[in-house]
Amino acid sequence: MVIFVAMNMNMNLLSIVEALLFLATQMAFLCKLFNVLNKKHKLLEIEDILANPAFYGYPKEKRHFIEDSVRFTKILGICYRSICAMGFIIYGCFQLMKDEEWPLPLSGWNPIQVNTKFKYGIIATFQWVAFFMSAYINSGIDILIYMLISVVTSQFEILKDNLTNIRYETDTAKRDFAKNVVLHYGILKFVRVIEDTFSYATFFQFFTSVIVICFAGFEMMIAPLNSIQFVSMCTYFSIMIFQVVIYCWFGHTIIASSDKINDAIYMSNWYEADLSLKKSIMIFMEKCKEPVVLTAGKICPLSLGTLTSIMRSSYSYLAVLQSIYGQE
Repeated sequence: MVIFVAMNMNMNLLSIVEALLFLATQMAFLCKLFNVLNKKHKLLEIEDILANPAFYGYPKEKRHFIEDSVRFTKILGICYRSICAMGFIIYGCFQLMKDEEWPLPLSGWNPIQVNTKFKYGIIATFQWVAFFMSAYINSGIDILIYMLISVVTSQFEILKDNLTNIRYETDTAKRDFAKNVVLHYGILKFVRVIEDTFSYATFFQFFTSVIVICFAGFEMMIAPLNSIQFVSMCTYFSIMIFQVVIYCWFGHTIIASSDKINDAIYMSNWYEADLSLKKSIMIFMEKCKEPVVLTAGKICPLSLGTLTSIMRSSYSYLAVLQSIYGQE
């Protein structure tokens, strides 16, 4: 609707898309930041859960599950931050190379008329710092969520390994099995707290990602291939795709890991357990049939299916923009 109103006011579609692109990105960041600040008490609850001995009191041979997961997420975070830094630099340079008397890193209205070098320096510095801080904090929130989800996945892997290696013919079988039931309950509680803390943050991110991917793709299509605008939009487009893909992929790993708990029990020598323990195992397996799913806004699951829906929606809106641009 904004686009149609602006078109009736004889505004350039490309300028509108460029402004809305940055606006949508910043709106997502502000919503995520407000959500985290509003749920800071939940972050303390997450810290308490992670301090529970059930989550870290493992023998040395099982620590590799968590260590490998954390190491992988750290590498992923470094790659993500590197892409964001590259996008920050390229996008800012593109803005500065515009054919304007006083080109600024960010397009938009300024409360002060830029007509001197001093004013230009102040506003440009402010925009660079604000842009960098928003990108750094935004990516930091994403990496925090990725890291917590990876911890959940590694805990499920440890749980499956424990259940597979329980010796059900021994006298300690009931105690060992009870420990894993407690661990499973702790993991589910951890997932529930993560859901309550970051569900709406991920929803805002997914909602704006549809818009931003659409707008970035549109600018890529109309920009000359040898221009810095094309490179800038390619980088921006890659950041948004990377961001959404990692959310959905990590969410999907929880679904896949939790879905194989019963398989881990089947792979053990459960048939050698006594009758009372077998009944407990059956009850536990029924509980494990419930899917463990993180959602965005309690609406859409963090899964590869949601990723497909986001990409499909972005393409649909992109087709509409192409149609409008062709009529302009």
